[in-house]
Amino acid sequence: MTRKLDAIIVGSYKAGTTSLKNYLSEHPNIESHPQHELDGFFDKDITDLEIEQKFDKQFKVNENSKIILGKNVAYYRNNKFLKDIKNHNKAVKLFFIVRNPADRAYSSWKMEKERLGIKEDFKELFKSIEKKEDNFLYKSCFLAGKYGDYYESMLKIFPKENIMLINFEDLANQPLKICKDCFEFLGVTPIFEPNINLVHNQSFKPKSRLLIKIMLLLKKKNNPIKKIIKKVIPYSLFVKIAHKMRFINQSNSKFPSMLDQDKEKLLKLYSSDILKLESISGRDFSDYKTK
Repeated sequence: MTRKLDAIIVGSYKAGTTSLKNYLSEHPNIESHPQHELDGFFDKDITDLEIEQKFDKQFKVNENSKIILGKNVAYYRNNKFLKDIKNHNKAVKLFFIVRNPADRAYSSWKMEKERLGIKEDFKELFKSIEKKEDNFLYKSCFLAGKYGDYYESMLKIFPKENIMLINFEDLANQPLKICKDCFEFLGVTPIFEPNINLVHNQSFKPKSRLLIKIMLLLKKKNNPIKKIIKKVIPYSLFVKIAHKMRFINQSNSKFPSMLDQDKEKLLKLYSSDILKLESISGRDFSDYKTK
């Protein structure tokens, strides 16, 4: 019988989820997938057999694999996927990482600019919010940071004790402590210490726009070249090559910092949701509020 997911990092976008997945999967009793996001586990109309096939493809389970850990940062915003996860394993444990919503919005914009996914400047976010435009700026930069709403939805599906709410700023400043807390939450020995010196999935300006376009082309599901390559080389190696290509194409030039006035303006827009998050979680998120 195929194993089930024991735990999953469900979000949020640009809040250290890749770093946490990689840190936790260094533990000898935790197995995770090589690619950034768990691929296609709860797609529409997927059969149990297809789930088994995807599981076997994405995980290398062995006798030491006490915990199977997945990660997909889109799941926290999708109640259908959350319910599918619950149906998949009622005892599954969730990690939900929150980050200062203004900082997260800016980081999300930087990532998409790096990937040439958008042309808009960050300033245009406020127009998109005002008009509630159906675009990346409004949905993925702004709405994705309304943690109070999403955490409230999660608690309607999962018991609170099955969800570990993590502050990104704590993960960044005390990664070893957070990892040990996660190990205890998962029921594996907290003595193990992962390599916390690496920061994963940072956004830098690309060296070559052409290489970015080639990578985007290869990422498309129905690309025939991608299908041929994946038949020739192992899946895990294919993922490693894709990550290496992106790393090689990163320049040393970082994006400028977000303007203080833009940050303050955004945090005011998030103020009621931050209060909701505090009320539901019983945690203090004063650092997410305007001064």
